[in-house]
Amino acid sequence: MGVVNRNEDAGSPEAVFRRQANKIVSAFGEIPDRVKQEAEDFEIEAVRENGHWVFTKGEWTETVDVSGKPKGEIELTPYKGLMPSDEFVDGYTPADYLIDGIMQRGYVYALTGFTGHGKTTVALRMAHDMEHSGCFGDVDNEIESGAVVFLAGENTENVRLQWMALNAHHETELREEVEGMRQTSKNAATVDKSLLPKWGRLGGTD
Repeated sequence: MGVVNRNEDAGSPEAVFRRQANKIVSAFGEIPDRVKQEAEDFEIEAVRENGHWVFTKGEWTETVDVSGKPKGEIELTPYKGLMPSDEFVDGYTPADYLIDGIMQRGYVYALTGFTGHGKTTVALRMAHDMEHSGCFGDVDNEIESGAVVFLAGENTENVRLQWMALNAHHETELREEVEGMRQTSKNAATVDKSLLPKWGRLGGTD
């Protein structure tokens, strides 16, 4: 595989060209049409020669060895024809809901909306009801009880105030809490380590 000259500016057009060539082969080395298409998108000419890909752009040339299986190569599954209905539904696993009809176990959800439209309020209500009530909000959606970890990545004081108000309104006791880091993006590892001891004692999370 080609190597960028260490004395060369990593941000120079030539260095960028060489990185692009290597990345294309790393991902699609054994799929010629895809290599050529990806190279063309960067205005690079790609030619396969004796187990190598030769990339050319202006006066620059990069030769990349693909004698081995490229890292990240896409495995293509042969088409096996139409699938019978019984085979299609075989192995179906029913949804496992944490909040009936709303939130399934094992998924990552993004709660989006405009500023001040209630995203934090809804998330805190979910956390509160999962810990205390067995029913989400004022509807009949059953909620599985369990421990909850809530990471406030921004506007911590507002989250703290809403959590206090929510528990006061429902007359629920504030249980053991874990104080996290405010700059979670910079201290994610620290947050994880600080949570582990109490996380286990709280019974883990779903």
